[in-house]
Amino acid sequence: MTHTHSNDLARTLSERVERRVKGRGISRGLIESTVRQVVAALPASTVGSPSQPVASLVAAVSARSTPDLASRVRRLLDAEHVSIVDIGVGHAGQHTVVTLELSGQARSAVERLAEQPGYFVTFLDPADARST
Repeated sequence: MTHTHSNDLARTLSERVERRVKGRGISRGLIESTVRQVVAALPASTVGSPSQPVASLVAAVSARSTPDLASRVRRLLDAEHVSIVDIGVGHAGQHTVVTLELSGQARSAVERLAEQPGYFVTFLDPADARST
């Protein structure tokens, strides 16, 4: 993943996560740090380049005090027969963020993850992460 693509993805995810957890006492610095860890864990193919096709859906699932969030998300999506193309996880304090690369047909299954107590889901169109 190029530095520009990585920064664009991290900025977009940070902004979206910050909006979702606003008013819950989670600092912007903590969100940015956690998202940077997740983005750094993703391989270059997650974001792609303007001339390279990318997966049709990138989602971030966050939760507090859930260090095993990645395995829980995998298990829930597996129960819905959703294949995960790639996954990255980051931890900061008591917060965990899991970033997933999935096919576009998986959106409704990922939305159902938000029904889990304490789970927050944010979607990112991979095209948003491309530099212009």
